[in-house]
Amino acid sequence: MLTELASHILLVANWESDVGYAWWLMENFWATIAQYYRAQNRRCTLIYPRVRALPPVIANSPIEVVELDFSERSPDSRRRLRRLIRERHIGAAYLTDRPYLSTDYLELRRAGVRRIVVHDHSLKAEHPPALPKRVLKGLLMRLPLVTADHYIGATSYICDRLIQVGRIPPHKCSCVANGIRPHGWSAATRARYRQWLGVDEATTVVVSTGRADRLKGIDFIIRAAGELIHRRQLGKLLFVHCGDGPELAAFQGQVRELGLDRQFRFLGRRQDVRDLLSGCDVAIHASRGEIGYSLSILEYMDAGLVTFVPDRESVCGAITHGEDGLVYRHDSIEDLADQLQRVLADRALFERISANARSTIRREYLLERTNAQLLSTLERCSFGG
Repeated sequence: MLTELASHILLVANWESDVGYAWWLMENFWATIAQYYRAQNRRCTLIYPRVRALPPVIANSPIEVVELDFSERSPDSRRRLRRLIRERHIGAAYLTDRPYLSTDYLELRRAGVRRIVVHDHSLKAEHPPALPKRVLKGLLMRLPLVTADHYIGATSYICDRLIQVGRIPPHKCSCVANGIRPHGWSAATRARYRQWLGVDEATTVVVSTGRADRLKGIDFIIRAAGELIHRRQLGKLLFVHCGDGPELAAFQGQVRELGLDRQFRFLGRRQDVRDLLSGCDVAIHASRGEIGYSLSILEYMDAGLVTFVPDRESVCGAITHGEDGLVYRHDSIEDLADQLQRVLADRALFERISANARSTIRREYLLERTNAQLLSTLERCSFGG
């Protein structure tokens, strides 16, 4: 029988329950935590700002879901949060992408929470603060009531930024590398998608995915396509982009202006992206502002695509240049075009990079490995009580 001293766990969602995108990874983490601590007689409560349809992984997990907006700071919302923590005997909270320092942590501690962990997939600032601010920030980050007990970075880059920019003490920071589930590949699936795209095996299909905005570098990829197709006369190329977003119409206009209508297609937001990748050959991830490697990069590598990423430290961390992918000088269309042209002319190099990419994913970036790292980190910081 559960006792009142049991350290039950609060999981906090930042978005409504039916929001997709990369939240599937967080949903996996919540379910993993719930399954693991269930064996220790600890229950998990997950709060969403709004509950609509539940993701299957949550619906099928030992998690109780409650509608409560953690970010809402009205007196009524704060009372509801305190009451939930006390009535459910919650002693630990697992948060995602929350501030390094916050009075929210003080609220949680006053209500009875003893351990707070923040799992960070982003970064609040790029550069370390100037010396006076660095000293002050370092002192503030040592205040126990308004800081978390432990911070997890989704990549080594993020973990380093937690220390250098966030001024969080190193002993309070850990890296849990993102991971994915390997996806099945078959010649039949490849043939089906290439037939749908209307291309033969002599055509190189270059794919990009993600939200259609300039931060993702879609405009850069379009200009690179123009360089390769018009100036360098590489005719057997088809560029495709999967995803929607606020600047989709502008990108479609850019394609028309460059005369690329037949060789650059926008496929919209799709649910079959990982199957579609099997019909492609090359991927370009031209992001200008992500922190850490994207899950999309891991999915490209898992599909055996020759993947190009810019030499931004915050983006290229999963790829070893020339081994399991290629790194080009950011904002250099010429360098990207040179490298793409070279790898297409060298079939042995192309196939070696493709095979190595798959091996890297299975060696370093499987979701099971990520989940094990997460649980090990939580145990080390006494998250369960």
